[in-house]
Amino acid sequence: MVRSVVAAAQQPFGQANTPFCAPPGGGIGLLRGRNGDDDWIADFDTLISYRHAMTVDDANRICAALPGAWYHSNADGGLEAWKVGDKMFACYGHALDGVSVKTADPDSAQFLIEIGAAIKAKYFHRSWVRIPFDHPGADALADRIHTSYGLIRKSLPKKAQADLAAWQDDT
Repeated sequence: MVRSVVAAAQQPFGQANTPFCAPPGGGIGLLRGRNGDDDWIADFDTLISYRHAMTVDDANRICAALPGAWYHSNADGGLEAWKVGDKMFACYGHALDGVSVKTADPDSAQFLIEIGAAIKAKYFHRSWVRIPFDHPGADALADRIHTSYGLIRKSLPKKAQADLAAWQDDT
């Protein structure tokens, strides 16, 4: 449960006992609730991210939206993965319990592991990490997949990059 202190729930965001109310000046609405004696307050996206365990379908939707991304099935004995050009940027493996993605370097991967945002991706280079699907947050998963895609896309030959549709590269 995403909770804050009771004082935060008492901020003037709207009428008491209103489950969805806008903050002063508009913006993202907030949800409030009561769990026993604890009040909780959260913006909608945070609440959904923590309540909704990520799935292969969620990762597939994120990957499929990327220009030039294509799905490689394990029908030929390989790993289930998403590729851009001929290079993999997201891999499920056989367990389908998370997705392995590339980071900028081994230090970045180690940092994500140390803060609990990822785990070591078995059998991959140290610059790859695994994001378990029970990891909290659709935004975090999308960010890691987009970063991996951007890094792999940049590593493609210039001709292959030029053949891909435009994409806002934030890596």
